[in-house]
Amino acid sequence: SAKISYSMGLLAGNYWSLDSIGELTLACRIQQGMDAKMSEQRIAYANALLVEATKEAEDESKLYRHYLANVSHELRTPLNSIIAFNKLLLEDTTLGEAHADYVRSAETSAEAMLAIISQILDYAKLESAEDLPVEVECE
Repeated sequence: SAKISYSMGLLAGNYWSLDSIGELTLACRIQQGMDAKMSEQRIAYANALLVEATKEAEDESKLYRHYLANVSHELRTPLNSIIAFNKLLLEDTTLGEAHADYVRSAETSAEAMLAIISQILDYAKLESAEDLPVEVECE
């Protein structure tokens, strides 16, 4: 539209309109440049936010894995004690058969729970090992 008006202005000899068309064209170019600059700024800002969010997510993930490893360890220690006391009770010859069944049941349950917690702890250790640098020998 501006090109047609410009051409018509030249043909008709309306040089006064050329100034306003030139100003309009210049204003459009300035606006386009400002829009491009603002878009670049918005993209840079969005990228900075993404980098920050990624770092926060990685930090939270690392804290979660360490927390999981600590909690699993804190649960394993008392369970090992429960299993040991159950084994001691089963060695007692004065324990009645019904009570021995209860102790065996408690021991079996504690061992099953210990196995689950050990798996969680192993998983947490594997994930936290991903955070550590790994040395690789190259020939």
